[in-house]
Amino acid sequence: MVIPSELYQSAGDIEEGYIRVSSSENIVISSIPITFKVVANNIIMTSNASKDYIDSVQKLVDESNDTIKILGNNIDSQTLAFKALQNSLQNMNEAINKQQMPTLSGSNTFSGDNAFLNPLRATLKPVILTDGTDFNSLTNPGHYQASGTFPNSPYPTTASAYDIDVEKLSNGFTIQKMTIFNPNSSNIFTRAKVGTSWQGYQRYRFNKNFTDVVIKKIYANGINMVLMRTDNIVSFNIQSYEDNTKYASYLSKWTDSGLIPLGFRPTGVINIPAEHGDGVKPDGSKVQPADGLLAIGIDGGIITRFFEIPLPTAEIGAVKFLQASATWITGDSFPQDS
Repeated sequence: MVIPSELYQSAGDIEEGYIRVSSSENIVISSIPITFKVVANNIIMTSNASKDYIDSVQKLVDESNDTIKILGNNIDSQTLAFKALQNSLQNMNEAINKQQMPTLSGSNTFSGDNAFLNPLRATLKPVILTDGTDFNSLTNPGHYQASGTFPNSPYPTTASAYDIDVEKLSNGFTIQKMTIFNPNSSNIFTRAKVGTSWQGYQRYRFNKNFTDVVIKKIYANGINMVLMRTDNIVSFNIQSYEDNTKYASYLSKWTDSGLIPLGFRPTGVINIPAEHGDGVKPDGSKVQPADGLLAIGIDGGIITRFFEIPLPTAEIGAVKFLQASATWITGDSFPQDS
């Protein structure tokens, strides 16, 4: 079918046109009225332009294929991402079911090392103990509260209220730290379980009639020292059972600075009457005690002063003990619980 160029040279609607139908002998058989629209800049679809038409259509097909390929790749990537997300969710659900991941509403046990870089804002809910619970059984780390009478407590026959923290140390010891509340006083005790045996309770702080009292015990190099502070008054008692000639030396430095800890040191150097000796000479006779002074420094050190010197040579190796006690005022800050 040949369409005259006059019909399609101008773009727009053709509202009245005719197609003439002829026989091979060019005899008109019929005329057909038609309407159509000429699209501007469209492909010239004639026998002479068939190649242009085929190239244009092929280009359009290639562009469509490229677009479909890109869309297909995107779909494949999204499918892989979706599968990865499914696997991640599945692994998370398995970890939650095996209690390997903490949840907000579930019970969580943290068995590894957990570091919290910012302050924790939380209320630690204690385990409430029933009346009569054996305190020797409190070996699991945690926070406990109790009220009543309890076996193996500091006051096993007296009804008291308890606030208890249990901690396991890296050396295997189990530590109990408990505050005991009575009508007119409160006490802080600690004790440790070493192996299978609990050690005795050590009271290091108590409050009586609204006055704080802190007790500090020191055991070092044969020295037994007990310090007790009430308000700003320090009571001091020291004993040593050690064969050592330095006790008899005038102005010998008995301990380095720092033996008496902060919170208990005097405001100035004080001299304390002391006694040492009471040993046995090599010949079997008794050594008479020697009197002297201990000088307590503001740095926490102790110096021996004014002991009877010189002691006979036989007596020097027979010194068996030193003891002293005193009370002084301190200007140190009140010691912490720990």
